[in-house]
Amino acid sequence: MGTYGREVSITSLRHKLNWQTLQERRLSARVGMLGKIMHEEIAIPLPSYIKERNHSSRRNSSPYVPVAANKDQFKYSFFPRTINAWNSLPNSISELQSGKLIKNAMHELVSQGTAVVIYPKESTQYLGHKQPLKHLY
Repeated sequence: MGTYGREVSITSLRHKLNWQTLQERRLSARVGMLGKIMHEEIAIPLPSYIKERNHSSRRNSSPYVPVAANKDQFKYSFFPRTINAWNSLPNSISELQSGKLIKNAMHELVSQGTAVVIYPKESTQYLGHKQPLKHLY
């Protein structure tokens, strides 16, 4: 590249190199890890407070009941936070049969810049196609 100066935009360089932000990489890693846990590819059991919904949704074939949390320490821990993202996945990703495939599909979805809008202070969260990439938590 060799471009150094005050006028250089880090964001444009990142897009030019097709690099993901740290937040995007962390989201892909979390969802991929949950996929590995669900498909028993690693020896981490799902906690007893993670429950499948009784009815299937049109958006996602295996949604889980969102975890209610009163304390931020628990609310933003791995399982509650990742279950919310998992419930918002398109079927094309959530139905994959391997954590590695899920992580790769998430990487592609986020790289397109059409994926993840998650607002932690709101009760409704969306992770889907054709939405601008705004906030990842």
